[in-house]
Amino acid sequence: MKFLRFLFLLLTVILFAYSCGGSVSDVTSTGGTGAGPGGGVTAGAGSIEFDSATPVVIAIRGTAGNSTSLVKFIVDDSEGAPAANGISVDFVMTGPGGNEYIGEQDATPTTASTETVGGYASVYLNSGFVAGSVNISATVTGTALTAAASTISIGGDVPNDDHLTLARLPVNLEGLEWTNIQSTVSAFLADRYGNYNILEGTSLSFKAEAGAIDTSAVTDAYGEASVMFRTQDLKPEDVAPVAWENALCAALEATYGIDFYDGAACQYGHPRDGYAAILLSTTGEEAFDDLNANGVFDPGEFTAADHDTMQEAFLDVNGDGCWNDGATAYCPDGSSLASADPFEIYIDDNWNSAYDWPPNGVWDAGKTIFRNTTILISGGPAYIVSDLSSGFAVGDSSSITFNVMVSDINLNPLISGSTVAVSASVGTLTGITSYTFPDTIGAGPVEFGFMLEDANPGDTDAAEITAITVKVTWKGIESTVLITGTVD
Repeated sequence: MKFLRFLFLLLTVILFAYSCGGSVSDVTSTGGTGAGPGGGVTAGAGSIEFDSATPVVIAIRGTAGNSTSLVKFIVDDSEGAPAANGISVDFVMTGPGGNEYIGEQDATPTTASTETVGGYASVYLNSGFVAGSVNISATVTGTALTAAASTISIGGDVPNDDHLTLARLPVNLEGLEWTNIQSTVSAFLADRYGNYNILEGTSLSFKAEAGAIDTSAVTDAYGEASVMFRTQDLKPEDVAPVAWENALCAALEATYGIDFYDGAACQYGHPRDGYAAILLSTTGEEAFDDLNANGVFDPGEFTAADHDTMQEAFLDVNGDGCWNDGATAYCPDGSSLASADPFEIYIDDNWNSAYDWPPNGVWDAGKTIFRNTTILISGGPAYIVSDLSSGFAVGDSSSITFNVMVSDINLNPLISGSTVAVSASVGTLTGITSYTFPDTIGAGPVEFGFMLEDANPGDTDAAEITAITVKVTWKGIESTVLITGTVD
């Protein structure tokens, strides 16, 4: 199309030249009548319209990305053909006020003028030091012919560690017993100013401790990218229980009388044995405190305690935030401690065959930034347990309280939609008698209590046998526990 416009303009000039008895050079070198303030022609324009801005998103000045955009307008004559060369066009810009400018960097950064060439009037937008939106309008000099460009965005160009976010849905998958149960893992990126639209086309990498996940993705215009995770072998690694899990096992044993605790630690499965780590990594920058608000990093604006990140990305299998080599855990604060948890794979950025530690304590403008998240790989109802066993007795006008726990083999909650229903053949139940599991990782089993009361207080009848039924439904499969006793 642009080539045809050029041919049309060339033929028009040639025909005009010969009709005036002159040469082509005679016409194209003549200033003509109706010259504008800059000597450009203002007569002959019939319309002006926005054509393009390339690109529509540019980087803040001083960062690694492209910081200029070419903004073009189409100028036609009254017949709809490309206007003659030399027609004067004025530009006006509004922006975020970070020293951005159009045209030459001079005393009038928000205005510029040019002349048409081939039916186009063009101007360069140069970014400043502040993120935001820029609007540019163009007016044929001395006329009411005006057009506005589409909005152009100034952003920070690279993902910022403070804004890097990793999410997944659903979070609880029945992968201990089922294969190809899927979850969508989504990454959300923004630059140092919280702008996401600058980051379209950013490459992301993913790794998974268990199951399987897509290796990579590219962000869209919203700074988002999603991949699919599915359950399959391997299962999550066995890791050593930590303090809160040991406390949980001790409390469950005390309440329900099941041998969960050996006096020092959980002796069977515990919640983190069902956690599968997911790693997202990409190239970006560490955060800093822009104390003078100039949009760029200056000495003194980096606090290592707040913003320093581990030198190389790793898959955090045990969720402690430290890189584990199978014997020692190396932590972000520079400390290390003994650890028997499994070796954690890492991304060897500098190819030195060793994990680089500790963090370097300085601001990094270009490094691998990363996030870990967890998906729960759960199973069916391995535990349906009450704190009261069969043989209980409810006296006349009395009641008794029951506590029930439901979990999988690792003391984790069941998948979303699983249900628990409690009923009694004799007596009245109050409290929680039904429960539907949400989609959650949780931190232990679901526990709830209910009360069985004498339905006929003051009667003289003999005590009756009652059966409390706790029915758990998981993936359409029912598991039932009966607790029998008497109600007077």
